[in-house]
Amino acid sequence: MAEEQKITIISVKYKDDEDARQRFMDFIIDFLLKDKSEEKESGSKEPGDET
Repeated sequence: MAEEQKITIISVKYKDDEDARQRFMDFIIDFLLKDKSEEKESGSKEPGDET
């Protein structure tokens, strides 16, 4: 929950700076994708498995 708030605050901060905002979004997407791929490697591949 706290992570989402941080992202929102940073997005607002960079609202007027398109280039900085784009780099930030690239960083977030990269971070999220890396996080997901690590999850897949360590966890199960069954969609209905997590409870």
